[in-house]
Amino acid sequence: RWLLFRCMLEPGLGKLYGGDTAWWPDLTALTFHYFTQPSPNPNAWFFHALPTPVHKASCLFNHFVECIVPWFLLPWIAWP
Repeated sequence: RWLLFRCMLEPGLGKLYGGDTAWWPDLTALTFHYFTQPSPNPNAWFFHALPTPVHKASCLFNHFVECIVPWFLLPWIAWP
């Protein structure tokens, strides 16, 4: 459980505090992520063509899942 907590929290904190202010903190990382990922699939064009507010909402959801949700795992870590 501790490993799951760390594996979820650390990537989120790395995105926010990594020093690259051009992508994650201003919520524009997903506007170009779909074509620059290691192996883009045929759906990459569709996701890249989505409007910017959808990309920003996806970034917010990603930050929520990686930075907020792991804290809800702590009670389960403390009480096995």
